[in-house]
Amino acid sequence: MHMLTDDLGFLVATNKLIKTTDKFETVEQFTLDNYGFSNVFFLNENLGYVSGGSGRIHKTLDGGLTWQQLTTGTTEIIKDVFFIDENIGFACGEYLTFIGTTDGGTTWNEIPLPVENNWTLNKILFINAMQGIVVGSGGQIFNTDDAGITWTEATSGTIRPINDIKYNNGKYVAACSAGVVLQSTDMGINWSNYEISYWSDLFSVAFSNDTIYLGSDGEIFQSTDNGATWTTHLAGVTMSDLKGVSFANDNDGLVTGIHTGSSSVYDHLMFRTTDGGTNWEKMNIPNNACCYAVHFLPNGKAITTNQLINRVAYSADYGETWTTFTGANITEQFITTAIWLKSENDFLLVVALVGEIRAFIVIKMAPDGHLILVSVV
Repeated sequence: MHMLTDDLGFLVATNKLIKTTDKFETVEQFTLDNYGFSNVFFLNENLGYVSGGSGRIHKTLDGGLTWQQLTTGTTEIIKDVFFIDENIGFACGEYLTFIGTTDGGTTWNEIPLPVENNWTLNKILFINAMQGIVVGSGGQIFNTDDAGITWTEATSGTIRPINDIKYNNGKYVAACSAGVVLQSTDMGINWSNYEISYWSDLFSVAFSNDTIYLGSDGEIFQSTDNGATWTTHLAGVTMSDLKGVSFANDNDGLVTGIHTGSSSVYDHLMFRTTDGGTNWEKMNIPNNACCYAVHFLPNGKAITTNQLINRVAYSADYGETWTTFTGANITEQFITTAIWLKSENDFLLVVALVGEIRAFIVIKMAPDGHLILVSVV
């Protein structure tokens, strides 16, 4: 899902493109071919791309009102799309698929890489019009300094999948599986690698000024000294399946999820920070208040829901105490994903299975914490 403004947004799921211009009070649906779309890239409010299975890339010139399928010349899954400007763009995916365009996607050409294998390329990142990088599932890293005309392989020192890469203040940081972190301070030519937690696959990288954050399946790793040392937050829940995160302001935040211990009993988890994520405390929450999604408002009100959205827990004191309510009247739906849309009217968008049919459900948060069903698409 990609929200361009408070009102205008797009949701991409399998063979549907859903558009709203009024915070999901109403929606428009656009049917695409029956291929899974998993990536969205918008260069501006009008020009955007979606990509997914069977080499599919679709393009919009009018903010999603109309879409055209582009001829990519590949049938492999496209994992990522990145455009430098309105003309020059790149796409990567399975089996070392790497293609480029210089005419806004009208034509695509295969880009040869100096390697022979069938690894998946996961991410593309350009830090300016000339310098870019592509990373893959076998630790591959390829650099360009001529806007993608030529690419050079760098030695990462790992064969672990590189899941995410970011750039900040002259440094690349990459997150890999099995707790491996990669860093480069010379535009990706040379890399250092080290392991911070073998049992933690690292999926995402984020920066806050010079602080580095790495996200894994149950832990958040933080470094304030350029990666020399790391502090782990939410320690003790490394087997958790964290489902939601939301911040009310720069300091107050909540993380929710479920934990399966050795007894195979689900433990509903909630952690709160009051200092911007430096320290976290485990909160006491009501029974059956399964933490699948959480939304934290600047006024200190917070709400968390279970997977069926038939029970919610509500707090009016920054997560200190919680009260349970009956949720929206959609208990037959099995919710597979929950995403909060932050707007002045506090909408929750969930992807649900109604029998064997996938549906998109829009819910609104009432002032007392109740959830009100708005629409089912």
